Amino acid sequence: MITNIKLSYGKKKLPLALKENFKMITPPPHPVPKDANSVIQDALNNPYDSKPLKQIASAGDKVVILVSDSTRITRSEIFLPLIVEEINASGIPDRDITILIATGTHKNISHQEKIMLLGEEILNRIKIICHDADREEDLIPLGVTSRGTPVKFNRHYVEADFKIITGAIVHHYFAGFGGGRKSLLPGVSSRETILANHRLVFDLDRETGVHPRIAPGILEENPVHEDMIEAAAFAPPDFMLNVILDMKGNILEAVGGDYVKAHYFGCQKADEIFSVPLKEKAELIVASCGGYPKDINVIQAQKTLFNASLAVKEGGSIILLAECAGGMGSELFLNWFSYPSPEAAEKLLRQNFELNGFTALSVMRIARRSPVIMVSELSGDTVKKMGFTPAGNLEQAMDMAEPDHKQVYILPIGSVTVPRVKSH
Repeated sequence: MITNIKLSYGKKKLPLALKENFKMITPPPHPVPKDANSVIQDALNNPYDSKPLKQIASAGDKVVILVSDSTRITRSEIFLPLIVEEINASGIPDRDITILIATGTHKNISHQEKIMLLGEEILNRIKIICHDADREEDLIPLGVTSRGTPVKFNRHYVEADFKIITGAIVHHYFAGFGGGRKSLLPGVSSRETILANHRLVFDLDRETGVHPRIAPGILEENPVHEDMIEAAAFAPPDFMLNVILDMKGNILEAVGGDYVKAHYFGCQKADEIFSVPLKEKAELIVASCGGYPKDINVIQAQKTLFNASLAVKEGGSIILLAECAGGMGSELFLNWFSYPSPEAAEKLLRQNFELNGFTALSVMRIARRSPVIMVSELSGDTVKKMGFTPAGNLEQAMDMAEPDHKQVYILPIGSVTVPRVKSH
């Protein structure tokens, strides 16, 4: 018996004919609330370990609201007007509110991106500033964490009387989860702070290897996460609002309140929504990122590759379906694959950490453990340089993979689906 399915590829759908030995790996259904505004308002009115937002902001306060940049879908255009309305209700006028775009080390955003993130009404009403990780005059040193990270945050955040952070909670391949404290680090940190924190992905008690607690969904004893929390405590936010979105950008859940406790609760909810328990690993994984923009470039597609690697047996194959119309995602990213081995790349990263270097290292390690066949718009030479095998289309990729696998998993929305294989 043949089953025909379609998998997302950029803005298209590609057909795939499958025999009976396959299993679809998708998150369990989660209802989409009819009214996103009500979900946000409830989080503002009934926060975790905090009074409602409008009861803790006070007239006379200078308020800063941190908002993720356009590399993160958070639906800020929905929740920002509600936050501003609550602040206004506290007696704080628009002129005393600043929105700080938490770009981390990303480039400044365009006017069109600001409209998309904030909505035209908020953009016309509220002062907007973009963080610059290299603009020293806008960075205030606050101290050093116990792991040696020098903490410098944007002065517009530090000097505000009332601080609000916003974002979306998703699984993150080395910080455990996005959202929460990540608005500050990397969001409004100096480049030096970000590099020192992200270097903690390595097991610094050994000469080689990634720290054993670095993985999606893990917060406890995760050194990157714990260092972020410690850094945030130097200038803690007064209120947090985070959302959980589905693949289409619908708001499923929202949490508000204390930036540690509310975030932790939100992470538990996200794990329930997007984790899929499995009894065993498969010999072949066919993984789609879920289409545009999740597969716009290799750096974004790497998230799907990492998730797929969690559910494939050592030596088993991964077919990665990622259009990558935007290429690698960074001009320097492909250079990392010039090193002769993952060990050589890691040695350099330990000495001089670079943000995309660890992403490349993760890709190298996966390709060593599991053959990766990639369907994309990249050149064959580029795909080969990453250690993958290029395929012209999905049908060809299936022919290239051994046809008699006992078990095949299909990961149709791999960017957000996190397989959890039970340990025996």
